[in-house]
Amino acid sequence: MGGFTSTAPILAGRSRKIPTFVHESNAIPGKANRLTARFVRAVLLGFKECAPFFPRVRTEVTGTPIRSDLLRIDRGVALQKLGLSENLKTALVMGGNIRCGLEDHLYLPSGEMAKSNGELVEVAVRMTRDVGRRPATVEEARKILSLRAAS
Repeated sequence: MGGFTSTAPILAGRSRKIPTFVHESNAIPGKANRLTARFVRAVLLGFKECAPFFPRVRTEVTGTPIRSDLLRIDRGVALQKLGLSENLKTALVMGGNIRCGLEDHLYLPSGEMAKSNGELVEVAVRMTRDVGRRPATVEEARKILSLRAAS
């Protein structure tokens, strides 16, 4: 377990001298895990690249637990189920733990914190072009996001 929901159990364990661990599934840790890491015996990591974010605590790369029925699937079956073409490169973007907003702490591929949403858009456009795709136009983006044109 990790994230903000693990804070109370970790503090309870610490107050009773019960060893605790936290699991960080992301390559860039969330704020809650960075803060509670100082109270745990070790931080279990999904990615080894995450270790430098925890310089003062023992880390161990365990990977991210996954249901056994998701481990093996035929590539052709997966492409068909997802409606993907075998002839096109596909980028899988996963997330949910880091929100998009100027007030949030968002990171660039270099590991540096983005100064603006504009920097993040530049990275997304570059990645899109790197896989041979055309980025959405402003009008297309507005339509996708159900936004009205600026007045």
